[in-house]
Amino acid sequence: MPTRAPPGKGHCRTWPSPASPAQAGLPIHIEAAALEGRPVHFAIKYPWQSGPEAVTEDPRFWAAARQVGLALFAVTFLIGSALVARRNLRQGRGHRTGALRLAAFTFIVRLLTWLFGAPHVSGPEEMNLFLGNLAYALYDSAQLWVLYLALEPALRRLWPDGIVSWVRALDGRLLDPLVGRDVLIGTLLGVLAATAIPLLRVVSAWLGLQSPIPDAPADLLGLRGPRYLASLLFWTSISALEAGLGCVAFLIALRILLRRWWLAVVGVPLCMLPVIGPPGGSAPASLLFIVLAIMIGLVALLRFGVLTWVVCCFFAILLLSFPLTADLSSWNAAGTLLVAVVLAAAAIYGLRVSCRGRPVTVAALARA
Repeated sequence: MPTRAPPGKGHCRTWPSPASPAQAGLPIHIEAAALEGRPVHFAIKYPWQSGPEAVTEDPRFWAAARQVGLALFAVTFLIGSALVARRNLRQGRGHRTGALRLAAFTFIVRLLTWLFGAPHVSGPEEMNLFLGNLAYALYDSAQLWVLYLALEPALRRLWPDGIVSWVRALDGRLLDPLVGRDVLIGTLLGVLAATAIPLLRVVSAWLGLQSPIPDAPADLLGLRGPRYLASLLFWTSISALEAGLGCVAFLIALRILLRRWWLAVVGVPLCMLPVIGPPGGSAPASLLFIVLAIMIGLVALLRFGVLTWVVCCFFAILLLSFPLTADLSSWNAAGTLLVAVVLAAAAIYGLRVSCRGRPVTVAALARA
């Protein structure tokens, strides 16, 4: 029987679809509608779509309105950052060396992302592609340079303890125990954040609630080969910097406007929720996911500082973007191996540096 009326005129029919071996026990419904012998609607309804009126995408009006709102917010945020950075430069404030190093890192990594991830041909078209990606790299690096010059003096004034390890890392003091500790904790919290949705699926099934949308890598580029995996790894670094510093800048802006830390901490997730959206499924399951994600983010940022938060963003994006598999003999196991190597390298680095070369024990980690 049809579960809902078609979005337009027509007669609707619904068929239960047999589950494939990979989707055993997963009920799927196929809906179709016709008007005067011509098809006018077709949809596949999965169990994680809540309610009979669920659709696979947002309505066009609301999707367009959200895109316009995000674009206006991004432009306003960039202009505001440029004005604040200009004032800080005139007053001689700001960590200029750190901002320059951050911009240089972004520029190089952005070009490496294009170098490894784009198909290259010999001819004049290659020069056009290079110039276009050079412009993107300059824009991304200038954007982070401006954002950091605007953000760092306010961070140093309002939250000096939160940027100690971050500034030391930018200054090249990578063997500092505090830097190693924050990298290690950020790695752990990033893994926890990435496992929030799979954990939510288990809890939802245990409570009898609708599950969220199944896991899927955010980018399938890595399935094309090793060099594309390298490109995806470079892209993850830029995304973590932009997302991490953007959230910190938004937190500081709310702190200045609202004049209370607790109001700013509450305001950041409330303002970000329309952007990221819940993972789908029932309302209680989505609420569990949101609370868990917010708790992990607040622990990473407010307890340990900016460096831990950026590292947490990096590993969360890394695990959600790469195509992963538990079958290491599979043809697409290269992405899993690369992620495992990066995770192991970060964990070993954090352990060794935070313990200052002493044996790795719980007491040594507590002193770090």
